[in-house]
Amino acid sequence: MAQRLIDAVELASIQAMKSGIDWENLQPRYRESYEALQKDLNDLLIVVDLENLYIVSPQMRSLLKIRGMPSPVGGQLLRIPDSRIQEVLAGKTVVTPLYRKGDSWTSLYISAYTPIKNSQGKAVAIIGGDMDIRAKSMLMGYQWTVIIVLISTLSLSLIWSIWLSAKVTMPIQGMVEAANHIGQGNFNVEVPFYSKDEIGYLAQTMNDMIQDIRERDRRIQELTQSMIADLRNYNELILKGMINGVITVDLDGNVTTSNPSAIKIFNLEKADIIGKPIKEAISSYPELAKIIGDGLEQELWFENREISVSGPHDNLILQVMLTPLNDHEGYQIGACLFVSDVTKLRALEEQIRRKEKLAAIGELSAGIAHEIRNPLNSIELFLGLLQRKTKDDPKNIELAGKIQGEISKLNQILNEFLAFARPVPLRRELMNIERVIDDALFITKAEIDSAHVEVQRVNDGIYLEVNVDGKQLQRAFANIIRNAAQSMENMDKQRRLTIATGRSSMASFYVKISDTGPGIDEKFIPLIFDPFTTTKSNGTGLGLAMVNRIVEDHGGTIQVVSGKDGTTFTIELLDYR
Repeated sequence: MAQRLIDAVELASIQAMKSGIDWENLQPRYRESYEALQKDLNDLLIVVDLENLYIVSPQMRSLLKIRGMPSPVGGQLLRIPDSRIQEVLAGKTVVTPLYRKGDSWTSLYISAYTPIKNSQGKAVAIIGGDMDIRAKSMLMGYQWTVIIVLISTLSLSLIWSIWLSAKVTMPIQGMVEAANHIGQGNFNVEVPFYSKDEIGYLAQTMNDMIQDIRERDRRIQELTQSMIADLRNYNELILKGMINGVITVDLDGNVTTSNPSAIKIFNLEKADIIGKPIKEAISSYPELAKIIGDGLEQELWFENREISVSGPHDNLILQVMLTPLNDHEGYQIGACLFVSDVTKLRALEEQIRRKEKLAAIGELSAGIAHEIRNPLNSIELFLGLLQRKTKDDPKNIELAGKIQGEISKLNQILNEFLAFARPVPLRRELMNIERVIDDALFITKAEIDSAHVEVQRVNDGIYLEVNVDGKQLQRAFANIIRNAAQSMENMDKQRRLTIATGRSSMASFYVKISDTGPGIDEKFIPLIFDPFTTTKSNGTGLGLAMVNRIVEDHGGTIQVVSGKDGTTFTIELLDYR
Protein backbone atom coordinates (compact mmCIF):
# COMPACT_ATOMS: atom_id res chain seq x y z
CA MET A 1 0.00 0.00 0.00
CA ALA A 2 2.88 2.36 0.74
CA GLN A 3 4.32 1.76 -2.75
CA ARG A 4 0.90 2.49 -4.22
CA LEU A 5 0.79 5.79 -2.34
CA ILE A 6 4.36 6.64 -3.48
CA ASP A 7 3.50 5.94 -7.13
CA ALA A 8 0.37 8.09 -6.83
CA VAL A 9 2.14 11.17 -5.41
CA GLU A 10 5.02 10.86 -7.94
CA LEU A 11 2.49 10.71 -10.79
CA ALA A 12 0.70 13.70 -9.28
CA SER A 13 4.08 15.53 -9.19
CA ILE A 14 4.61 14.83 -12.91
CA GLN A 15 1.12 16.17 -13.70
CA ALA A 16 1.86 19.31 -11.67
CA MET A 17 5.15 19.87 -13.53
CA LYS A 18 3.43 19.31 -16.91
CA SER A 19 0.68 21.79 -16.09
CA GLY A 20 2.95 24.74 -16.95
CA ILE A 21 2.11 26.51 -13.67
CA ASP A 22 4.89 28.62 -12.14
CA TRP A 23 4.59 27.43 -8.51
CA GLU A 24 7.08 30.06 -7.34
CA ASN A 25 4.95 32.91 -8.67
CA LEU A 26 1.34 31.76 -8.80
CA GLN A 27 -0.57 34.32 -10.90
CA PRO A 28 -4.23 34.66 -12.01
CA ARG A 29 -3.20 33.85 -15.57
CA TYR A 30 -2.65 30.23 -14.49
CA ARG A 31 -6.30 29.87 -13.48
CA GLU A 32 -7.33 27.53 -16.29
CA SER A 33 -4.22 25.38 -15.85
CA TYR A 34 -4.81 25.36 -12.07
CA GLU A 35 -8.41 24.19 -12.44
CA ALA A 36 -7.43 21.52 -15.00
CA LEU A 37 -4.73 20.20 -12.65
CA GLN A 38 -7.17 20.19 -9.75
CA LYS A 39 -9.55 18.05 -11.80
CA ASP A 40 -6.78 15.63 -12.83
CA LEU A 41 -5.58 15.25 -9.25
CA ASN A 42 -9.14 14.68 -8.07
CA ASP A 43 -9.50 11.89 -10.67
CA LEU A 44 -6.23 10.37 -9.50
CA LEU A 45 -7.35 10.62 -5.86
CA ILE A 46 -10.54 8.71 -6.68
CA VAL A 47 -8.85 6.05 -8.79
CA VAL A 48 -6.10 5.31 -6.28
CA ASP A 49 -8.51 5.72 -3.32
CA LEU A 50 -6.53 8.40 -1.50
CA GLU A 51 -7.75 10.37 1.48
CA ASN A 52 -6.35 13.64 0.18
CA LEU A 53 -3.81 15.33 -2.14
CA TYR A 54 -2.32 18.79 -1.51
CA ILE A 55 0.55 21.06 -2.61
CA VAL A 56 2.61 23.19 -0.19
CA SER A 57 5.31 25.78 -0.96
CA PRO A 58 8.78 25.59 0.66
CA GLN A 59 7.65 28.56 2.78
CA MET A 60 4.81 26.38 4.17
CA ARG A 61 2.06 28.20 2.24
CA SER A 62 -0.82 26.03 1.05
CA LEU A 63 -1.03 26.18 -2.76
CA LEU A 64 -3.68 23.53 -3.52
CA LYS A 65 -5.88 21.07 -1.60
CA ILE A 66 -8.25 18.53 -3.18
CA ARG A 67 -10.56 17.73 -0.26
CA GLY A 68 -11.73 19.87 2.62
CA MET A 69 -11.51 23.59 3.28
CA PRO A 70 -8.35 25.38 2.10
CA SER A 71 -5.69 25.69 4.76
CA PRO A 72 -3.69 28.93 4.60
CA VAL A 73 -0.82 27.37 6.55
CA GLY A 74 0.64 24.50 4.50
CA GLY A 75 2.67 23.21 7.39
CA GLN A 76 -0.54 22.00 9.06
CA LEU A 77 -0.94 19.47 6.23
CA LEU A 78 2.51 17.95 6.60
CA ARG A 79 3.12 15.16 9.09
CA ILE A 80 6.92 15.07 8.99
CA PRO A 81 9.56 17.05 10.91
CA ASP A 82 11.57 19.90 9.33
CA SER A 83 14.57 17.66 8.73
CA ARG A 84 12.50 15.33 6.52
CA ILE A 85 10.96 18.33 4.72
CA GLN A 86 14.51 19.28 3.70
CA GLU A 87 15.00 15.75 2.34
CA VAL A 88 11.92 16.22 0.15
CA LEU A 89 13.20 19.59 -1.10
CA ALA A 90 16.49 17.87 -1.87
CA GLY A 91 14.63 15.56 -4.28
CA LYS A 92 13.66 12.47 -2.20
CA THR A 93 10.25 10.89 -1.75
CA VAL A 94 9.46 10.50 1.98
CA VAL A 95 6.83 8.20 3.59
CA THR A 96 5.56 8.66 7.15
CA PRO A 97 4.96 5.87 9.68
CA LEU A 98 1.38 4.81 10.49
CA TYR A 99 -0.62 7.42 12.40
CA ARG A 100 -4.23 8.04 13.42
CA LYS A 101 -6.26 11.19 13.41
CA GLY A 102 -7.62 12.21 16.79
CA ASP A 103 -8.69 9.46 19.14
CA SER A 104 -10.27 7.24 16.52
CA TRP A 105 -8.97 3.68 16.19
CA THR A 106 -11.12 2.93 13.19
CA SER A 107 -8.70 4.44 10.70
CA LEU A 108 -4.96 4.35 10.26
CA TYR A 109 -3.09 6.61 7.83
CA ILE A 110 0.21 6.93 6.06
CA SER A 111 1.37 9.98 4.06
CA ALA A 112 3.91 10.37 1.26
CA TYR A 113 5.64 13.54 0.04
CA THR A 114 7.65 14.24 -3.14
CA PRO A 115 9.00 17.47 -4.72
CA ILE A 116 7.63 19.43 -7.67
CA LYS A 117 10.58 20.73 -9.72
CA ASN A 118 10.91 23.56 -12.23
CA SER A 119 12.61 23.32 -15.63
CA GLN A 120 16.05 23.76 -14.00
CA GLY A 121 15.49 20.82 -11.65
CA LYS A 122 14.96 22.95 -8.54
CA ALA A 123 12.29 21.89 -6.02
CA VAL A 124 9.69 24.71 -5.98
CA ALA A 125 6.88 22.93 -4.08
CA ILE A 126 5.97 19.77 -2.15
CA ILE A 127 3.06 17.53 -3.15
CA GLY A 128 1.70 15.21 -0.48
CA GLY A 129 -0.94 12.52 -0.26
CA ASP A 130 -2.71 10.74 2.60
CA MET A 131 -4.03 7.17 2.48
CA ASP A 132 -6.37 5.42 4.98
CA ILE A 133 -5.09 1.88 5.09
CA ARG A 134 -7.83 0.84 7.49
CA ALA A 135 -5.66 -2.08 8.64
CA LYS A 136 -6.12 -1.37 12.35
CA SER A 137 -9.87 -0.71 12.04
CA MET A 138 -10.34 -3.94 10.17
CA LEU A 139 -8.51 -5.88 12.90
CA MET A 140 -10.37 -4.10 15.78
CA GLY A 141 -13.80 -4.13 14.17
CA TYR A 142 -14.03 -7.79 13.30
CA GLN A 143 -14.96 -10.38 15.92
CA TRP A 144 -13.70 -13.87 16.25
CA THR A 145 -16.94 -15.00 14.62
CA VAL A 146 -15.83 -13.78 11.21
CA ILE A 147 -12.34 -15.27 11.35
CA ILE A 148 -13.45 -18.33 9.47
CA VAL A 149 -15.10 -16.18 6.79
CA LEU A 150 -11.96 -14.06 6.56
CA ILE A 151 -9.80 -17.13 6.06
CA SER A 152 -12.14 -18.49 3.41
CA THR A 153 -12.07 -15.24 1.50
CA LEU A 154 -8.33 -14.70 1.89
CA SER A 155 -7.55 -16.36 -1.38
CA LEU A 156 -10.13 -14.22 -3.18
CA SER A 157 -8.67 -11.10 -1.55
CA LEU A 158 -5.20 -12.09 -2.67
CA ILE A 159 -6.40 -12.54 -6.26
CA TRP A 160 -8.21 -9.21 -6.06
CA SER A 161 -5.07 -7.50 -4.72
CA ILE A 162 -2.94 -8.89 -7.54
CA TRP A 163 -5.52 -7.79 -10.07
CA LEU A 164 -5.78 -4.33 -8.52
CA SER A 165 -2.00 -4.01 -8.46
CA ALA A 166 -1.79 -4.99 -12.10
CA LYS A 167 -4.65 -2.61 -12.96
CA VAL A 168 -3.50 0.43 -11.01
CA THR A 169 -0.03 0.13 -9.57
CA MET A 170 1.75 -1.33 -12.58
CA PRO A 171 0.49 1.26 -15.12
CA ILE A 172 1.34 4.05 -12.70
CA GLN A 173 4.78 2.58 -12.13
CA GLY A 174 5.24 2.34 -15.92
CA MET A 175 4.24 5.98 -16.33
CA VAL A 176 6.62 7.04 -13.58
CA GLU A 177 9.50 5.14 -15.18
CA ALA A 178 8.63 6.57 -18.60
CA ALA A 179 8.51 10.06 -17.11
CA ASN A 180 11.98 9.53 -15.60
CA HIS A 181 13.32 8.42 -18.99
CA ILE A 182 11.77 11.45 -20.67
CA GLY A 183 13.30 13.71 -18.02
CA GLN A 184 16.71 12.23 -18.87
CA GLY A 185 16.19 12.91 -22.59
CA ASN A 186 15.41 9.32 -23.60
CA PHE A 187 12.32 9.35 -25.81
CA ASN A 188 12.58 5.73 -26.97
CA VAL A 189 10.17 4.49 -24.32
CA GLU A 190 6.52 3.42 -24.32
CA VAL A 191 4.08 3.26 -21.43
CA PRO A 192 2.22 -0.09 -21.26
CA PHE A 193 -1.53 0.09 -20.58
CA TYR A 194 -3.98 -2.73 -19.89
CA SER A 195 -7.37 -1.05 -19.69
CA LYS A 196 -9.55 1.63 -21.19
CA ASP A 197 -10.27 3.46 -17.96
CA GLU A 198 -8.69 6.74 -16.80
CA ILE A 199 -5.34 5.07 -16.16
CA GLY A 200 -5.32 3.56 -19.64
CA TYR A 201 -6.33 6.91 -21.15
CA LEU A 202 -3.51 8.61 -19.23
CA ALA A 203 -1.01 5.99 -20.44
CA GLN A 204 -2.19 6.41 -24.04
CA THR A 205 -1.88 10.19 -23.67
CA MET A 206 1.69 9.82 -22.43
CA ASN A 207 2.51 7.54 -25.36
CA ASP A 208 1.09 10.09 -27.79
CA MET A 209 3.10 12.81 -26.08
CA ILE A 210 6.29 10.72 -26.30
CA GLN A 211 5.63 10.05 -29.98
CA ASP A 212 5.09 13.77 -30.65
CA ILE A 213 8.29 14.66 -28.78
CA ARG A 214 10.19 11.95 -30.66
CA GLU A 215 8.91 13.23 -34.02
CA ARG A 216 9.67 16.84 -33.09
CA ASP A 217 13.15 15.84 -31.94
CA ARG A 218 13.75 14.02 -35.25
CA ARG A 219 12.63 17.06 -37.24
CA ILE A 220 14.81 19.38 -35.16
CA GLN A 221 17.82 17.11 -35.71
CA GLU A 222 17.15 16.99 -39.47
CA LEU A 223 16.76 20.77 -39.58
CA THR A 224 19.93 21.26 -37.53
CA GLN A 225 21.90 18.87 -39.75
CA SER A 226 20.57 20.63 -42.85
CA MET A 227 21.48 24.07 -41.47
CA ILE A 228 24.97 22.88 -40.52
CA ALA A 229 25.46 21.35 -43.98
CA ASP A 230 24.16 24.51 -45.70
CA LEU A 231 26.44 26.69 -43.58
CA ARG A 232 29.43 24.44 -44.30
CA ASN A 233 28.66 24.48 -48.05
CA TYR A 234 28.20 28.25 -47.97
CA ASN A 235 31.56 28.75 -46.25
CA GLU A 236 33.23 26.38 -48.73
CA LEU A 237 31.71 28.29 -51.66
CA ILE A 238 33.03 31.56 -50.22
CA LEU A 239 36.52 30.08 -49.78
CA LYS A 240 36.47 28.57 -53.28
CA GLY A 241 35.42 31.87 -54.80
CA MET A 242 38.14 33.92 -53.10
CA ILE A 243 41.04 35.06 -55.28
CA ASN A 244 43.31 35.22 -52.25
CA GLY A 245 44.71 32.04 -50.76
CA VAL A 246 43.41 31.13 -47.30
CA ILE A 247 44.99 28.56 -44.95
CA THR A 248 43.84 27.97 -41.37
CA VAL A 249 45.83 26.17 -38.67
CA ASP A 250 45.00 24.93 -35.18
CA LEU A 251 46.78 25.90 -31.98
CA ASP A 252 49.51 23.33 -32.70
CA GLY A 253 50.23 24.90 -36.10
CA ASN A 254 48.68 22.04 -38.13
CA VAL A 255 46.76 22.92 -41.31
CA THR A 256 42.99 22.47 -40.91
CA THR A 257 41.58 24.03 -44.10
CA SER A 258 42.82 25.53 -47.35
CA ASN A 259 41.07 26.95 -50.39
CA PRO A 260 41.87 26.26 -54.08
CA SER A 261 43.67 29.61 -54.50
CA ALA A 262 46.19 28.72 -51.78
CA ILE A 263 46.77 25.30 -53.35
CA LYS A 264 47.32 26.95 -56.74
CA ILE A 265 49.70 29.63 -55.42
CA PHE A 266 51.95 27.08 -53.72
CA ASN A 267 51.54 24.48 -56.49
CA LEU A 268 50.44 21.81 -54.00
CA GLU A 269 47.79 19.13 -53.58
CA LYS A 270 45.11 19.62 -50.90
CA ALA A 271 45.65 16.13 -49.51
CA ASP A 272 49.36 16.90 -49.11
CA ILE A 273 48.91 19.71 -46.58
CA ILE A 274 45.77 19.01 -44.51
CA GLY A 275 46.82 17.88 -41.04
CA LYS A 276 50.48 18.73 -41.56
CA PRO A 277 52.41 21.46 -39.71
CA ILE A 278 52.33 24.68 -41.72
CA LYS A 279 56.14 24.79 -41.88
CA GLU A 280 56.17 21.36 -43.49
CA ALA A 281 53.23 22.09 -45.78
CA ILE A 282 54.95 25.08 -47.43
CA SER A 283 58.52 23.90 -46.95
CA SER A 284 59.14 24.47 -50.68
CA TYR A 285 59.11 28.19 -49.85
CA PRO A 286 61.50 28.34 -46.84
CA GLU A 287 61.44 32.14 -46.45
CA LEU A 288 57.66 32.19 -46.08
CA ALA A 289 57.65 29.05 -43.90
CA LYS A 290 60.06 30.71 -41.44
CA ILE A 291 58.04 33.95 -41.24
CA ILE A 292 54.77 32.09 -40.69
CA GLY A 293 56.33 29.65 -38.22
CA ASP A 294 57.88 32.45 -36.16
CA GLY A 295 54.61 34.41 -36.26
CA LEU A 296 52.62 31.44 -34.92
CA GLU A 297 55.12 30.51 -32.21
CA GLN A 298 55.52 34.08 -30.93
CA GLU A 299 52.02 35.34 -31.87
CA LEU A 300 53.52 38.04 -34.06
CA TRP A 301 50.46 38.92 -36.12
CA PHE A 302 50.90 41.15 -39.17
CA GLU A 303 48.98 42.58 -42.13
CA ASN A 304 49.92 43.23 -45.77
CA ARG A 305 53.54 42.16 -45.53
CA GLU A 306 55.09 41.81 -48.97
CA ILE A 307 57.87 39.27 -49.38
CA SER A 308 59.77 37.70 -52.27
CA VAL A 309 60.08 33.90 -52.09
CA SER A 310 61.91 31.34 -54.18
CA GLY A 311 60.18 28.06 -54.92
CA PRO A 312 61.07 24.89 -56.80
CA HIS A 313 59.40 26.14 -59.98
CA ASP A 314 59.27 29.93 -59.80
CA ASN A 315 60.00 33.08 -57.86
CA LEU A 316 56.98 34.80 -56.37
CA ILE A 317 56.13 38.13 -54.80
CA LEU A 318 53.51 37.46 -52.13
CA GLN A 319 51.43 39.73 -49.96
CA VAL A 320 50.64 37.87 -46.73
CA MET A 321 48.56 38.50 -43.61
CA LEU A 322 48.58 36.39 -40.42
CA THR A 323 45.74 36.87 -37.93
CA PRO A 324 44.44 34.93 -34.90
CA LEU A 325 41.35 32.73 -35.39
CA ASN A 326 38.83 32.96 -32.54
CA ASP A 327 35.59 31.11 -31.80
CA HIS A 328 32.23 32.76 -31.07
CA GLU A 329 33.18 33.24 -27.42
CA GLY A 330 36.43 35.01 -28.27
CA TYR A 331 38.80 32.16 -27.40
CA GLN A 332 41.67 31.59 -29.84
CA ILE A 333 41.38 28.26 -31.66
CA GLY A 334 44.10 28.78 -34.26
CA ALA A 335 45.34 31.23 -36.85
CA CYS A 336 44.45 32.25 -40.39
CA LEU A 337 46.93 32.94 -43.20
CA PHE A 338 45.84 35.07 -46.18
CA VAL A 339 48.11 35.01 -49.24
CA SER A 340 47.93 37.08 -52.44
CA ASP A 341 50.19 36.45 -55.43
CA VAL A 342 51.14 39.95 -56.62
CA THR A 343 53.98 38.78 -58.90
CA LYS A 344 52.17 39.70 -62.13
CA LEU A 345 50.90 42.94 -60.61
CA ARG A 346 54.41 44.05 -59.68
CA ALA A 347 55.67 43.00 -63.12
CA LEU A 348 52.91 45.08 -64.70
CA GLU A 349 53.84 48.04 -62.52
CA GLU A 350 57.47 47.60 -63.57
CA GLN A 351 56.37 47.41 -67.20
CA ILE A 352 54.42 50.64 -66.85
CA ARG A 353 57.41 52.36 -65.26
CA ARG A 354 59.62 51.08 -68.07
CA LYS A 355 57.16 52.39 -70.67
CA GLU A 356 57.11 55.78 -69.02
CA LYS A 357 60.89 55.78 -68.89
CA LEU A 358 61.16 54.69 -72.52
CA ALA A 359 58.70 57.34 -73.60
CA ALA A 360 60.75 60.04 -71.88
CA ILE A 361 64.03 58.70 -73.28
CA GLY A 362 62.50 58.34 -76.73
CA GLU A 363 61.32 61.92 -76.76
CA LEU A 364 64.75 63.09 -75.66
CA SER A 365 66.48 60.84 -78.19
CA ALA A 366 64.33 62.14 -81.03
CA GLY A 367 65.32 65.71 -80.23
CA ILE A 368 69.02 64.89 -79.95
CA ALA A 369 69.02 62.82 -83.16
CA HIS A 370 67.33 65.62 -85.04
CA GLU A 371 69.82 68.17 -83.81
CA ILE A 372 72.80 65.94 -84.69
CA ARG A 373 71.55 64.80 -88.10
CA ASN A 374 71.44 68.30 -89.63
CA PRO A 375 75.11 69.17 -88.99
CA LEU A 376 76.10 65.58 -89.80
CA ASN A 377 74.51 65.92 -93.24
CA SER A 378 76.43 69.11 -93.74
CA ILE A 379 79.71 67.41 -92.71
CA GLU A 380 79.01 64.59 -95.17
CA LEU A 381 78.36 67.13 -97.94
CA PHE A 382 81.55 69.06 -97.22
CA LEU A 383 83.50 65.80 -97.04
CA GLY A 384 82.32 64.97 -100.57
CA LEU A 385 83.55 68.31 -101.86
CA LEU A 386 86.88 67.78 -100.07
CA GLN A 387 87.29 64.32 -101.63
CA ARG A 388 86.85 65.72 -105.15
CA LYS A 389 89.48 68.42 -104.53
CA THR A 390 92.04 66.05 -103.04
CA LYS A 391 91.41 63.06 -105.27
CA ASP A 392 95.05 62.99 -106.40
CA ASP A 393 96.44 62.70 -102.85
CA PRO A 394 96.28 59.05 -101.60
CA LYS A 395 96.72 60.00 -97.97
CA ASN A 396 93.85 62.46 -98.07
CA ILE A 397 91.66 59.90 -99.86
CA GLU A 398 92.36 57.31 -97.13
CA LEU A 399 91.65 59.86 -94.39
CA ALA A 400 88.44 60.94 -96.06
CA GLY A 401 87.35 57.29 -96.31
CA LYS A 402 87.81 56.81 -92.57
CA ILE A 403 85.82 59.96 -91.88
CA GLN A 404 83.10 58.67 -94.21
CA GLY A 405 82.99 55.37 -92.29
CA GLU A 406 82.58 57.13 -88.97
CA ILE A 407 79.84 59.30 -90.44
CA SER A 408 78.05 56.13 -91.60
CA LYS A 409 78.27 54.69 -88.07
CA LEU A 410 76.85 57.90 -86.67
CA ASN A 411 74.03 57.73 -89.21
CA GLN A 412 73.30 54.13 -88.21
CA ILE A 413 73.17 55.11 -84.53
CA LEU A 414 70.89 58.02 -85.35
CA ASN A 415 68.62 55.73 -87.36
CA GLU A 416 68.37 53.40 -84.34
CA PHE A 417 67.63 56.37 -82.10
CA LEU A 418 64.90 57.60 -84.42
CA ALA A 419 63.40 54.14 -84.87
CA PHE A 420 63.28 53.75 -81.09
CA ALA A 421 62.00 57.27 -80.43
CA ARG A 422 59.33 57.25 -83.14
CA PRO A 423 57.64 53.83 -83.14
CA VAL A 424 55.86 52.87 -86.31
CA PRO A 425 52.14 51.93 -85.89
CA LEU A 426 51.47 48.21 -86.16
CA ARG A 427 50.26 46.88 -89.51
CA ARG A 428 48.69 43.57 -88.60
CA GLU A 429 47.96 40.86 -91.15
CA LEU A 430 47.42 37.12 -91.08
CA MET A 431 50.66 35.23 -91.63
CA ASN A 432 52.47 32.07 -90.60
CA ILE A 433 54.75 32.80 -87.65
CA GLU A 434 57.25 30.23 -88.99
CA ARG A 435 57.62 32.40 -92.12
CA VAL A 436 58.46 35.42 -89.94
CA ILE A 437 61.15 33.39 -88.16
CA ASP A 438 62.52 32.20 -91.54
CA ASP A 439 62.93 35.83 -92.63
CA ALA A 440 64.67 36.72 -89.33
CA LEU A 441 67.10 33.82 -89.80
CA PHE A 442 67.76 34.90 -93.39
CA ILE A 443 68.83 38.46 -92.48
CA THR A 444 71.05 37.15 -89.66
CA LYS A 445 72.58 34.33 -91.72
CA ALA A 446 75.96 36.08 -91.92
CA GLU A 447 76.30 36.29 -88.11
CA ILE A 448 75.08 32.70 -87.68
CA ASP A 449 77.51 31.30 -90.25
CA SER A 450 80.38 33.41 -88.95
CA ALA A 451 79.87 32.01 -85.42
CA HIS A 452 79.36 28.44 -86.73
CA VAL A 453 76.03 28.11 -84.93
CA GLU A 454 73.71 25.13 -85.46
CA VAL A 455 70.05 26.19 -85.79
CA GLN A 456 67.34 23.84 -84.48
CA ARG A 457 63.61 24.40 -85.05
CA VAL A 458 60.90 22.96 -82.75
CA ASN A 459 57.12 23.27 -83.12
CA ASP A 460 54.04 21.35 -81.98
CA GLY A 461 52.88 20.60 -85.50
CA ILE A 462 50.13 23.23 -85.46
CA TYR A 463 49.93 25.71 -88.33
CA LEU A 464 50.30 29.00 -86.49
CA GLU A 465 48.58 31.60 -88.64
CA VAL A 466 48.46 34.71 -86.49
CA ASN A 467 47.46 38.35 -86.85
CA VAL A 468 50.70 40.33 -86.31
CA ASP A 469 52.98 42.96 -87.81
CA GLY A 470 55.43 40.60 -89.52
CA LYS A 471 58.12 43.17 -90.28
CA GLN A 472 58.38 44.43 -86.71
CA LEU A 473 58.36 40.92 -85.22
CA GLN A 474 61.01 39.91 -87.76
CA ARG A 475 63.14 42.79 -86.56
CA ALA A 476 62.63 41.75 -82.89
CA PHE A 477 63.46 38.08 -83.58
CA ALA A 478 66.51 39.05 -85.67
CA ASN A 479 67.88 41.22 -82.86
CA ILE A 480 67.65 38.33 -80.32
CA ILE A 481 69.11 35.82 -82.83
CA ARG A 482 72.00 38.19 -83.67
CA ASN A 483 72.83 38.68 -79.98
CA ALA A 484 72.71 34.92 -79.40
CA ALA A 485 75.06 34.22 -82.31
CA GLN A 486 77.52 36.88 -81.15
CA SER A 487 77.48 35.50 -77.57
CA MET A 488 78.52 32.03 -78.85
CA GLU A 489 81.16 33.29 -81.31
CA ASN A 490 84.26 32.47 -79.26
CA MET A 491 83.02 29.38 -77.42
CA ASP A 492 84.76 25.99 -77.43
CA LYS A 493 81.61 23.94 -76.67
CA GLN A 494 78.76 23.14 -79.03
CA ARG A 495 77.01 26.21 -80.38
CA ARG A 496 73.29 25.68 -80.84
CA LEU A 497 70.38 28.05 -81.40
CA THR A 498 66.93 26.55 -80.72
CA ILE A 499 63.71 28.27 -81.83
CA ALA A 500 60.46 26.73 -80.55
CA THR A 501 56.90 27.83 -81.33
CA GLY A 502 53.45 26.74 -80.18
CA ARG A 503 50.13 27.84 -78.74
CA SER A 504 49.80 28.79 -75.07
CA SER A 505 46.00 28.94 -75.41
CA MET A 506 43.34 29.44 -78.07
CA ALA A 507 44.05 33.19 -78.02
CA SER A 508 47.84 33.31 -77.55
CA PHE A 509 51.06 31.74 -78.84
CA TYR A 510 54.73 31.72 -77.86
CA VAL A 511 58.17 31.87 -79.45
CA LYS A 512 61.17 30.61 -77.44
CA ILE A 513 64.69 31.45 -78.61
CA SER A 514 67.42 29.59 -76.68
CA ASP A 515 71.21 29.54 -77.04
CA THR A 516 74.00 27.57 -75.43
CA GLY A 517 76.10 30.66 -74.77
CA PRO A 518 77.76 31.73 -71.51
CA GLY A 519 74.60 33.39 -70.23
CA ILE A 520 73.92 36.90 -68.93
CA ASP A 521 75.27 38.15 -65.63
CA GLU A 522 72.44 37.89 -63.09
CA LYS A 523 72.77 41.54 -62.07
CA PHE A 524 72.19 42.69 -65.67
CA ILE A 525 69.01 40.65 -66.33
CA PRO A 526 66.59 43.22 -64.77
CA LEU A 527 68.26 45.99 -66.88
CA ILE A 528 68.66 44.41 -70.32
CA PHE A 529 65.48 45.96 -71.70
CA ASP A 530 66.40 49.46 -70.52
CA PRO A 531 67.73 51.83 -73.23
CA PHE A 532 71.50 52.33 -73.42
CA THR A 533 72.19 49.23 -71.28
CA THR A 534 74.73 47.02 -73.07
CA THR A 535 77.72 44.80 -72.36
CA LYS A 536 79.15 45.24 -75.90
CA SER A 537 81.96 47.68 -76.47
CA ASN A 538 80.39 49.01 -79.67
CA GLY A 539 76.68 48.57 -78.81
CA THR A 540 74.09 51.32 -78.34
CA GLY A 541 71.93 49.43 -75.84
CA LEU A 542 68.80 50.05 -77.92
CA GLY A 543 68.36 46.62 -79.53
CA LEU A 544 66.61 44.78 -76.69
CA ALA A 545 64.77 47.94 -75.66
CA MET A 546 63.36 47.97 -79.23
CA VAL A 547 62.49 44.25 -78.93
CA ASN A 548 60.64 44.87 -75.67
CA ARG A 549 58.67 47.76 -77.16
CA ILE A 550 57.62 45.73 -80.22
CA VAL A 551 56.43 42.86 -77.98
CA GLU A 552 54.49 45.23 -75.72
CA ASP A 553 52.92 46.92 -78.76
CA HIS A 554 51.61 43.49 -79.74
CA GLY A 555 50.09 43.11 -76.25
CA GLY A 556 52.61 40.46 -75.25
CA THR A 557 55.25 39.74 -72.66
CA ILE A 558 58.89 38.72 -72.81
CA GLN A 559 60.68 36.71 -70.12
CA VAL A 560 64.41 35.94 -69.81
CA VAL A 561 65.97 32.97 -68.04
CA SER A 562 69.76 32.77 -68.11
CA GLY A 563 72.43 30.58 -66.60
CA LYS A 564 75.78 28.96 -67.28
CA ASP A 565 74.15 26.63 -69.85
CA GLY A 566 72.69 29.44 -71.94
CA THR A 567 69.91 31.98 -72.22
CA THR A 568 66.23 31.62 -73.20
CA PHE A 569 63.98 34.45 -74.36
CA THR A 570 60.27 33.51 -74.15
CA ILE A 571 57.95 35.79 -76.09
CA GLU A 572 54.20 35.29 -75.57
CA LEU A 573 51.81 37.22 -77.80
CA LEU A 574 48.06 37.58 -78.09
CA ASP A 575 46.53 36.43 -81.38
CA TYR A 576 44.11 39.24 -82.23
CA ARG A 577 41.46 38.23 -84.80
